[in-house]
Amino acid sequence: MPRITATSFMRVIHILGFVWAGLAVASFLAWNVSPAVRKAILIAWLLVPPVYFFFELHWVRKHLRAELDNCKMSQEAATKIWAGVSAALALMYFGCQ
Repeated sequence: MPRITATSFMRVIHILGFVWAGLAVASFLAWNVSPAVRKAILIAWLLVPPVYFFFELHWVRKHLRAELDNCKMSQEAATKIWAGVSAALALMYFGCQ
């Protein structure tokens, strides 16, 4: 089994994060989706990232202890981006009704 390096792990996480955020915002802006789908996207965006941040921190703590400070710093930036996208999605969701 190939060993997961901190650099490859964080690179994949960053790419997935940007894709997730882009899809969430694009679904509100570009696609004509029903209010129920918008609500599901908003709820998923509000719940999934914090749960993921929790599990990521514990996984890094267990498997990549040397990268713990980098992970914490990355999560601080990610939570600010998550909060901004959350605010934008909430504004779009409640502003569109």
